[in-house]
Amino acid sequence: GWGTMGTMENNIGQSKRFVEKYLPKLRERYPWVVFITGGPVVQYATNRYPNRTGFDYHFFGYAENGVLALCNQVFRKGKIILPERKNGNMVIRETTPCPISMDDQFDIKRLDHKWADEDCILPGESLPIEIGRGCIFKCKFCAFPHIGKRKGEYLREMQHIEKEMLDNYARFGTTNYYLVDDTFNDDPDKVHAFYELTQRLPFKINVSAFMRPDLLEAHPETPELLAESGFVGAYFGIESFNERASKFIAKPWSYRRGQTYLQKLRRDIWKNQVSFRTSMIIGLPGDTRKDYISWHRWFVENEIPNWSWHPLILERDTNAPNNSEIDRNAEEYGYTWTIENGQPIWKYKESGITFRDALEMYYEMESLKAPYQVNNCFALMEEV
Repeated sequence: GWGTMGTMENNIGQSKRFVEKYLPKLRERYPWVVFITGGPVVQYATNRYPNRTGFDYHFFGYAENGVLALCNQVFRKGKIILPERKNGNMVIRETTPCPISMDDQFDIKRLDHKWADEDCILPGESLPIEIGRGCIFKCKFCAFPHIGKRKGEYLREMQHIEKEMLDNYARFGTTNYYLVDDTFNDDPDKVHAFYELTQRLPFKINVSAFMRPDLLEAHPETPELLAESGFVGAYFGIESFNERASKFIAKPWSYRRGQTYLQKLRRDIWKNQVSFRTSMIIGLPGDTRKDYISWHRWFVENEIPNWSWHPLILERDTNAPNNSEIDRNAEEYGYTWTIENGQPIWKYKESGITFRDALEMYYEMESLKAPYQVNNCFALMEEV
């Protein structure tokens, strides 16, 4: 199994090195082995290595049911799963019918995960722990397929989370966690339930997660509950402080209240005890280089703990496994395509800015911010 996350860019990705340098040798030495790949950017491997020149099977989306069905087929001679073909590759999606029993099919609510001894967990290591799946929001730039869920959907039961934490502490002494949840504070009831869980634990935990600051302000009791639950870090997707861009991506709060509330949250509510990272996107409608420079100065002057810049990523292939709202309707939103070095890149018609321009500004802004960074919420877990 090979995960593709962050490995297919340019010509130096780990996946390229693995597929082109090591995989042929492995296939020659172990001809009976089945090689599979998956992850959020699996389509890059599917397109780059057609006709099974890379992996035997490509998993699109969550794959608990698909991998189990394939393992039953390969190792136990069970019923055959019927994948579809894409670029000559065998593709298994979340929606692919899987010949496994209902009892064996994955259910996030009753997930009873337990680390195995061979996972080599180190004493004191920060571990991921899954809380829920999916997001109640529908940001236009987001290509994640599980958006627009209702509150309480795809949420793991707290009793299973508590059981896993107790087991990890008994076996490994684990007290530090990355909460795997697309928007941890999407429901104040969940925040309250998690707080109550942490108060039952016979030890103190340190945690970090993705959150929405507008929901923290909308439910003013939750920031304190989060701090008392052991939060030391949070990741906020602000994206832009520009009115036009914020409204375009359905985050008008970022323009109206973002800067004011982030200052209040850091100084008055969390009193510098909880760090956070603020994420910004380069290339949204209405934003300019002048804006980015201005926001950089604001971050510095207000001692915001950490911020990151990201060029807008668009997918031209509207049949890709995951497409954002902008991907599907690029022309309608003012984005077109131009060719650079044989590759299609987006161009915003109104301003003329291209993905290449956004990428260059990204490198510039990341360089400017470097001297002012406090550890982001996830790196902070290792400091703890």
